[in-house]
Amino acid sequence: MGSIVKHAGILGSMGAVSALVFLVLLLIAMNSAGGWTLGVNRLSELGTIGGSAAYYTAGCVISGALAILFGLGFSLREVNAVHKVCGLLVVVAAALLVALGLTAGAGDLNVSISLMFCGVATAVVLAETVGSIIDRTYVLAVISGALLIILALVLFTDALKGAAFAFVLAIWAMFQGALFLAPDAAPVRKAAPAGRSKQKRHESESGKARDSEERAQEKPKDPKQDGGNPGKEASVQVLPKEEKADPTSSESLPAAEPSTEPGPSDEETIVAPLAEKQEEDTSEGVAGSPLPAFAKIHGEESNPSAAEDFFTDNSPGALVRRAAWNKGLRCRRDYGEHRIPVAFVKGKVAVFVEPADAPREKDGMLESEGWKVLRYDEAAVSDGKVQAEEINSAVKANLRAAKAASKKRRK
Repeated sequence: MGSIVKHAGILGSMGAVSALVFLVLLLIAMNSAGGWTLGVNRLSELGTIGGSAAYYTAGCVISGALAILFGLGFSLREVNAVHKVCGLLVVVAAALLVALGLTAGAGDLNVSISLMFCGVATAVVLAETVGSIIDRTYVLAVISGALLIILALVLFTDALKGAAFAFVLAIWAMFQGALFLAPDAAPVRKAAPAGRSKQKRHESESGKARDSEERAQEKPKDPKQDGGNPGKEASVQVLPKEEKADPTSSESLPAAEPSTEPGPSDEETIVAPLAEKQEEDTSEGVAGSPLPAFAKIHGEESNPSAAEDFFTDNSPGALVRRAAWNKGLRCRRDYGEHRIPVAFVKGKVAVFVEPADAPREKDGMLESEGWKVLRYDEAAVSDGKVQAEEINSAVKANLRAAKAASKKRRK
């Protein structure tokens, strides 16, 4: 079951195949039933006719069994609480579908199960619609909402004696399964947040362009006039609007001429002047505070779904990154020459979420360069919140230390 939850393709295949098997066997049963007419006889009567009973029962049982696995995986994989409820409702509806096939011809018992199945199935589509609205994935919400209205209409009008309800529900199930198979499923599910991130990046770029114009009008300072520390000149340089910081390239930050006197590191030369704009008691990069300007200079991720299926990946590393994201922390993946798996650049915190016996040869080199190294055993990660708290504290401590060091140098 763990591999099913981990791999979206397997989970999506189960959902799509479940609906497809039901449709195919149902059509075969209709074609094989002698004396059965679509729209005249009830759909459940297929289970009582000799030529079609086997196909009808097989369709309900096989489709229901696959849908149970899909519902469990869907509930375990999703983060949204409403989607989790939707997955559990899928399990209940699938179990009722299996019972519907096994009790074909049982009279009132089969009718009662059929009514319960229709009610739970409608609740599934309703929960998925509400969950999509909460996620701000309005395209999916509109599609599910439209199918929900159709389901309600065919249910109350008893269109085609139950056959129309089965067809519409199967189409919706195939659509939901296909979402896990589509490579662009994650951006679709989080279309609205991505749009807000794009707007914020545009506003940030506009602000940097204005800063560049203002600084261009100022007379450049000679680094020798500042005590021979070239870091001060480098600290006021801002990347052009068209350029993006490359975490693997040494050319991402402006180079400084060598000096005989000790000067701040590349990280501090960028952070120091910008940190002055923050209030003395403000902790940049922590929950409840605005993202600092130098986060944009370093090119830290403002859209977590850009590199992977951020909202459906429940691996230990993804859980830690998601919990850190919820605290306002932004990270880089595979950062720098050491290929740090998860790097919180502005706070110089390197995070490794690996098996307990993973090699640690990078720790010494990173610590010598001023990085705080945090390692977490994959088996010890549950929801990532405990690790995110520790990361948050480490980032906060490093930022405060950097600010204190910059003030000391200015004195």
